Amino acid sequence: MAPAALFYISIVILVWCGATGIEAWPSGFGHCDPKVPTSFKRLHGPNGSGGLQSGDITLSSTTDRTSTETSNLDEVVTTTLDVGTVYTLTIESAGGEPYKGFLVRISDISGADVSGGLVRTRTNDAKFLSFCESNVVGITNTNYDLKSGVSMILRSKVPVQLLLEVTVVTENNIHVKDAYYYSEYELTIGSPTSISPKHPKRKSPRPTSTSTSAPAKSSGSFFVTVVVLSCTLSFLSFSLML
Repeated sequence: MAPAALFYISIVILVWCGATGIEAWPSGFGHCDPKVPTSFKRLHGPNGSGGLQSGDITLSSTTDRTSTETSNLDEVVTTTLDVGTVYTLTIESAGGEPYKGFLVRISDISGADVSGGLVRTRTNDAKFLSFCESNVVGITNTNYDLKSGVSMILRSKVPVQLLLEVTVVTENNIHVKDAYYYSEYELTIGSPTSISPKHPKRKSPRPTSTSTSAPAKSSGSFFVTVVVLSCTLSFLSFSLML
């Protein structure tokens, strides 16, 4: 085949891939969008197979102080972590089928920038995505080998509230649909109450004892005095007439 024809076919394949949304490449995800974007569903299936727990896959955390104690992150309840502590997050296939690809998208719930050294990779099976939004961190696979566990390091020096969106692909085959799982996890590092308010509430001054009772008492006494004087004058006038 002529070189010009090969070049043309290559261009057509690249355009088709961009149009149809080839997202889970053997060397990593091709997107860093929130949730499960339409372009991903177009190739891998519209529904998926549920959350990570449906595939017997867990996202666990351990600390550098208690490496033997592992706790699984909950998809419903917010997980609270300590400021300054180093945590190891692991996507682990706990007795289920191994997986080939993954995407961990980390963002701040309030929209703050979390791209500055919050997470580090810990294995050759993981890498950072270079095309995420400037305030978002994305970590994906480097190959499509079967994996039972991939770890990364998480540490924050300041209180922050994070949203972790995790997509795990078990089969990267256009003929196999919905072979992926998706879950969201909320992490609170530190206590939000530790941040002092900008404008603290002011205490209302206590009312003084002369604010309302004194005027009412004086006005009542004046009224009684006027009535007595009026009655006295009326009595004197009546006496003189007699």
